[in-house]
Amino acid sequence: MEETSPEWATRHHYYHHSNYKGKSKSKIFFDKCHVRPAIKLAESIVDNPDATDGQKQDAWDIIRRLDQKYNGSDNAAMLMGRLTQMACDAILIEHEDVNKAIDDVLFMAHNYEPRTWDNGKDAAKRDYLLTELPFVIKNAVVGLQEAMALDNKILGEITLYNKLPGNRLPYMTKPDYGRRGDLKTKWSKANNKTKSGFATHSLPTNLGKSIWDMRNVSQVAGFYALNSQLPPFLLYANKTDYRLFNEDNCYELEQDHLNYMVSQSVDMNKAIELKLQKSENKRQLLEDEFPDTSDWLEPPTIIEEATQLWSLYYASK
Repeated sequence: MEETSPEWATRHHYYHHSNYKGKSKSKIFFDKCHVRPAIKLAESIVDNPDATDGQKQDAWDIIRRLDQKYNGSDNAAMLMGRLTQMACDAILIEHEDVNKAIDDVLFMAHNYEPRTWDNGKDAAKRDYLLTELPFVIKNAVVGLQEAMALDNKILGEITLYNKLPGNRLPYMTKPDYGRRGDLKTKWSKANNKTKSGFATHSLPTNLGKSIWDMRNVSQVAGFYALNSQLPPFLLYANKTDYRLFNEDNCYELEQDHLNYMVSQSVDMNKAIELKLQKSENKRQLLEDEFPDTSDWLEPPTIIEEATQLWSLYYASK
């Protein structure tokens, strides 16, 4: 991937596009052109036998602050979503017994270490969502069977990697199922007015009403664009039911709207590519893309990194 990228992309460590919906250019550039290269460099120092103990300690500090595996970026709901997909794969693709598949992921959920920077909220949510996980899995399995009822074989997650029309850099996306569909799980949210302290997260009825649902539409539009325009689907599951959206029951997944969403992605990617070409260094890339970090769902170490980084660009102004 990296070896064939143009120089203006490699100098910024930007090698492919992905779903932009819900992200500003400041966040996209921060993630791809600052955080990821910093982690990669730090990892190379840790693995370098010639590096001093002090250098390795500094590198580990960077990794712990910026790497999602260490900095508390994960949360219980995200974990449960991954475990739901894992269980569905085991049941539908590997033909494993439903109860065994559920027991396996419940064991993994019990071993999850909640993040520590939210005053115990994630720990409480993990404990509550453990009770929902088996029901969400069962609903997701039924929904996926409906979504792929006409498929000869159920396929799991794959990577699609190719250029969208008019873009110079490739686009990467990963359908969960059938080369065209994505599974979205909805988990109960904290609610002090209920006896349990949580309230069921309802399933969407119209994908056009929520910015997050439209981000999902943009995601599956990428599947559509890179997969010979195979009609995509979005499956939402919670503890009580599932809801399947496709071109037959959802305007946002009809061909005309998908083409519109793809054209939006193409244009955003063009804007990113133009900025990469015009910027000789990271400062030129970032200094006029001021971030509103209040919209970032990130741990404190990431917010601090962004705040400090941009403050360097404005300190002498």
